[in-house]
Amino acid sequence: MQEYMYRKHLRYPIKYLVSIVGFILSIIIETFIISYLRSMQEDFISYFGIALIMILGFLILVIFEFLFLYFIMFRKFKNVSVQLTDLGIVYKNIKGTTFIQYEEIKSIQFPYIKYFGGWTKIKSNKKNIRLTVVLENIEQFMHDLKDILDKKNLSYVYDDKKLYNFRKTATYSDQSWERVYEKIKTISIGYLICMIIAIVYLGFVNYNVSQIIFQLLITLYPLLVFIISEIIFGIKLSKEIKLNKKIITKRNKKFENNVYKYTFIVCGVLNVLILIIWMI
Repeated sequence: MQEYMYRKHLRYPIKYLVSIVGFILSIIIETFIISYLRSMQEDFISYFGIALIMILGFLILVIFEFLFLYFIMFRKFKNVSVQLTDLGIVYKNIKGTTFIQYEEIKSIQFPYIKYFGGWTKIKSNKKNIRLTVVLENIEQFMHDLKDILDKKNLSYVYDDKKLYNFRKTATYSDQSWERVYEKIKTISIGYLICMIIAIVYLGFVNYNVSQIIFQLLITLYPLLVFIISEIIFGIKLSKEIKLNKKIITKRNKKFENNVYKYTFIVCGVLNVLILIIWMI
């Protein structure tokens, strides 16, 4: 009996929240460094004194905000799990355990945004279970639930087309989050390298270009590559599902690596060309 839980960045959010703060903080620090190098007229101590005060203010604000989010939202996910048993669905969360027999299910609803997210609500007369696409392997969960309902002649509780669309969304979500976990270290290293390049280029090489535009263009290059690649994966998955008329859960890692490689090259060449043109 498989137990389905929410993804680890929701169950254990501190590490990932710290990473987000570090990312934003590094952008702020990078901005101050580049701004100082481009002006060189400000007094070093007073300039970075102001920067330090702003950074500390930002950190205090973020800490309070994340504490609020943790106690209001994130701590709930750690205790959430759902199982499909022989008799029904067992859903556990911070409030306790909810059990719905399959025969008690009145309807299954699927509000969602195509290929970006959504949720399903399993409704009975007195109890509801709500699950989002950030549940690990939610496509498998919905596949197994559908099989159970079909065998019990309970197919009428769900709309087949809406379930199919939700499973497509869930498939992309499962695959996308797997790629995020796999690539996060590579993206982070690339980001740090690009941040150094941005400081050197904007602080020492070219003073005449718009700082904010080119700073983001250079620094966020690894993230841009990942986002463009994800869009390509989403389009390809959609076409494959439509062509094969079935849900495809297996990832094509060879194709993914090729997409990353060529997207990296194309975006890199475009970035370099833009930088060279602005230097002329």
